[in-house]
Amino acid sequence: MSLNSLRVAGLVANAGKSHCKLIKNARHLSSSGPAAPARPVRQAVTKEERAARRAARKEQASAVISNKGAVSGEAAKSAGPSFDASRMGWYAAVIIPTALIGWGIVDDDSPLAQLSRMVGLTDAIEEYAVPSR
Repeated sequence: MSLNSLRVAGLVANAGKSHCKLIKNARHLSSSGPAAPARPVRQAVTKEERAARRAARKEQASAVISNKGAVSGEAAKSAGPSFDASRMGWYAAVIIPTALIGWGIVDDDSPLAQLSRMVGLTDAIEEYAVPSR
């Protein structure tokens, strides 16, 4: 980026400021087309207007908060279940197999332990667990 283009960009960025008198020069220096539109100049706001705007924002915020809190019974029923089904699914996918494996390890007569003996998994685990010396 050349020094001239940086200068043009700085002049265009400061175009909305009242002390910038060089925007005309920036338009003449720019070779890529018209300059970016200048920001609108802020108008002075009186204390009364500021207080009125603040009160309007407070009223709007309180209206939004009161509308969020007031949910009718019909809307709550149509919204769906009150619990998160996906979370419960993840819990079930983790807790149930863990409980079954734990039951199979603790109780030798459990259905999971019997299945493990029939498949040969118990023998493979015991063979792996025996020291090789």
